[in-house]
Amino acid sequence: LTSPIILDNGARIYDCTNKIYLFESYLTDEKVKEVLSVLHKLSKTIYFVDDNHRFTYNPKEHVTFNKVVKIMILHVSPKRAQQMYKTASNIADVKVTKSISGENPTVESIHVTSKTSTKGKALQFISRYLNKKLSEFIGIGDSYNDLEFIKLCGLKVAMGNATPDLK
Repeated sequence: LTSPIILDNGARIYDCTNKIYLFESYLTDEKVKEVLSVLHKLSKTIYFVDDNHRFTYNPKEHVTFNKVVKIMILHVSPKRAQQMYKTASNIADVKVTKSISGENPTVESIHVTSKTSTKGKALQFISRYLNKKLSEFIGIGDSYNDLEFIKLCGLKVAMGNATPDLK
């Protein structure tokens, strides 16, 4: 790839040509702990993405939350995902999104990033960076977390398995 790419629901933008991050937005240590205190009541398995890797949270281990870009709960029922989404959305200064993560049966995932991290904001950043109009971009997506940035693009493409809202 030679174009900048949006990662982690907009929490990072990576320049593939120059091999550098153009943008990174981290959750504060306090915010990570607050999100954990809420989500840990709703799920046994919580994942973190930091600046180096993805790992599973273990409440019995001492973990330093350094440069966390995203917290995730993966592959839960749509009903459970909606409950988690509503609960986590009450936390100030975070962005909570849902995405389809599997079919037959349908399962969904929850992603928590900083409030400043959205795919739409990331696309606007890339638009300015490349000096291109948003109308010149093609947006391709399949789930709830793609809706914001797809609306900004000139050509909008929903995958065949996309959520009805996106279609």
